[in-house]
Amino acid sequence: MERQLKRIHIEMQTLRKKEAGGMKLSCEERSRLEQLALERDELASRIVFHAR
Repeated sequence: MERQLKRIHIEMQTLRKKEAGGMKLSCEERSRLEQLALERDELASRIVFHAR
């Protein structure tokens, strides 16, 4: 799970850096960023609740 979370984090960073650099994200990239955020939140909650 941690490996998946790291992969998601790296992909999100890449898209955010592109946007911060002045490039406009395509509709697909914005959708992907939203999807990644949902996946990240789901994985993080599973990790937290699993650790209890």
